[in-house]
Amino acid sequence: MKNLIFPFLLLVFAQFVWAISWLFTKKAMNILPIFLIYAFEALIGFVIILPLIIYFSKGFFHLSKVAVIWMIIASITTVLGAIVYYLGFQKIPFIFASLTTLVFPFFVAFLSIMFLHEQLTLKFFIAAALMVAGFLVLVL
Repeated sequence: MKNLIFPFLLLVFAQFVWAISWLFTKKAMNILPIFLIYAFEALIGFVIILPLIIYFSKGFFHLSKVAVIWMIIASITTVLGAIVYYLGFQKIPFIFASLTTLVFPFFVAFLSIMFLHEQLTLKFFIAAALMVAGFLVLVL
């Protein structure tokens, strides 16, 4: 694989931005219902991203049926996951809620093997073992 440092840093930065988002979402949960919070986040996200999609995506208006189906499934699961996460998120301390994101790589690994036919590496297993150990230290 080519140099992965920059893409990795982009993903880490996204996690930082999402941490800020979750912080303010947690604060908003004291005032607003969860469904209104998520609807507002989705609406603002749509308003921000649509002009960028139109500007940068030449093929945006020429989507295949398969692409539309994949996007619908991705959207439904994203919304469902966010709502369920927010329901649990409001019941536990913010710092512990963030620990639940540590199971995400295991789901991604399982699904990517099944549906994308990707291969797991020794590096992944070592990182996963360290992640599980860290999770257990913090939770137990």
